[in-house]
Parts: sequence; C-alpha cells; structure tokens
Amino acid sequence: KETLTASLRQPLIPGEIASINARVQIVPSGPDMRDDTWYSAVLSACFTAQRRLWLVTPYFVPDEALQNALALAARRGVEVFLVVPKRSDNQIIDWVRMNYLRELSHCGAHVYFYKPRMLHAKLLLLDDTAAAAGTANLDARSLFLNYELVVAFFEPADVHRFAQWIDRQRAAASPYRAHAPSAMREFSEGLSFKLSKYARHKKISIPIRRYFFDRIIKSHRHVKTVIRLQA
Repeated sequence: KETLTASLRQPLIPGEIASINARVQIVPSGPDMRDDTWYSAVLSACFTAQRRLWLVTPYFVPDEALQNALALAARRGVEVFLVVPKRSDNQIIDWVRMNYLRELSHCGAHVYFYKPRMLHAKLLLLDDTAAAAGTANLDARSLFLNYELVVAFFEPADVHRFAQWIDRQRAAASPYRAHAPSAMREFSEGLSFKLSKYARHKKISIPIRRYFFDRIIKSHRHVKTVIRLQA
C-alpha cells in the first residue's frame, strides 16, 4: 500500500503536478454485455460533435453505420481527424481500410498516416468535452466480438492533454491524398475484405490467411508488371 501511495504522489508528467482526482467513466464492451456500449458511444460522438472529432486507431475497418456516421460528421463541417499507422502489423487490414479512407477523405475528413513506427494507441477526442483511451480498435472484431475496456475522461485539463498528444502524432504523420484506385487494386481490396471476413467467421489460422493474402499481392504486382510491359 505504501509503495502504491508513493507512486501516486509522483507527477505523471515531469514538471507538472498530477492530480489523481478526475471525472472518468469506465466503458467495458464484449460478447457478455447486453449492448455494444462503446460502439454506441462512438456513434453518438459522431452525431453530437460540434467542432471536432479526432480519432487514433491502429486498425480501421468500420461497419456501414459507423462509416456513414463519420462521413456525415465530416460533411456537416465537423473537423474529423483520423490518425492510423502508415503500415500496421496486419497487411490485410491495411489493404481493406483503403476503401473506407478514400470515402472519408472525399467527404471532407482528414486522414493521416503515422510513419515513424507501428501506432497502437486507441484514442477518441470529442470537441473540448470528452476524451477516451483504451483497448478498442475501430474494426468490427474489436467493437462487437472482443472483450475491450475504454476509459473516458471529462476534465478539461485531461481533454487538453489528449489533444496535445494527438497533435504531436499528426506532426509526425503525412496527410493522405485520396485518388481513384486501379481496377486491379479495387478488386484486390474487395477480395482481401471478403477473405478477412471469412477467416474471422471460420477461424482460419493466421498463417493460412497470410498465405492467401500474399498470393493476392503477388498477383496484383504481376498484373501491373504485365500492363507496363504492354504499354
């Protein structure tokens, strides 16, 4: 107890006095919950945001409702920022997400690719009123199937610190510029998406998934090479 008390007295940020009194809310989610609590909270944030909605996630594969909610928020003038790693540790997800990112970009959202390393943070910032961090990604598996835990913060000072942190990550990221995909790229993205969904439901092992995905990538590169040679 004495060790825990002493550690809590230490400032969390050098040079600042850290307060352990804060308004927070624990938001659990998982298959044992009656409702998809965190998913509902993210949707609500999309519809109630007045000025800004900033999101950081390593994996971005939303369902149709969440994608539409984010697109509508961007269209009505909310500053929608999405920070994702340039390359995550899941190539299939990186391919599948591109269709969603293009659509959001066309709707006015700002997408940033974080370059230095794999970005595993999961954050949400709503205007100046709330911020949240936890284990939940913005993909269907995490939102509906996995056991996740998110902590929401409501103190203005905490929200401001989250905003500063996200700004620092954006400074190390490059803005995504949407462009129309080639027919082969679009086909590969769609096939990867179908394969990913099938693999989740049928519980296909990760090595087998990677094998089929590698075949897709190699086929895509081969077709591009043939097209160049014929041009």
